[in-house]
Amino acid sequence: MTKEKINFFKEALLRERLELIEELAISNENFANLDKQLKAGDLVDQAYNFYEKELLIGLSTSEKQNLLAIDKALEKIDKNKFGYCESCNQSIDEKRLEAIPYATLCVNCKKDTKSRHKPKHTDD
Repeated sequence: MTKEKINFFKEALLRERLELIEELAISNENFANLDKQLKAGDLVDQAYNFYEKELLIGLSTSEKQNLLAIDKALEKIDKNKFGYCESCNQSIDEKRLEAIPYATLCVNCKKDTKSRHKPKHTDD
């Protein structure tokens, strides 16, 4: 992969990292507001606010996972290991990296991982 392409991915990762941090900040602010609202209102309002709070927790967990993946990809760039599959050590297709710049597996290894985790159906 060329140095220009590596820089392209680094900039994309840094932009996405900044967006995630901003989203987490907003989620944390919304979370604090919901905490105050949970104590007020009738039972229906409290139930809805509790549901919203749980949704925000889930979203922020997902965002945190993406943030960690982005940081890992940036670290790989610094160590000249970016763009290689963690399973087979082959290079990850640039089209895949353009879609998911923090991808850790090539398409084939990702498919293998998904097929191993698919529930098996029985014909009864």
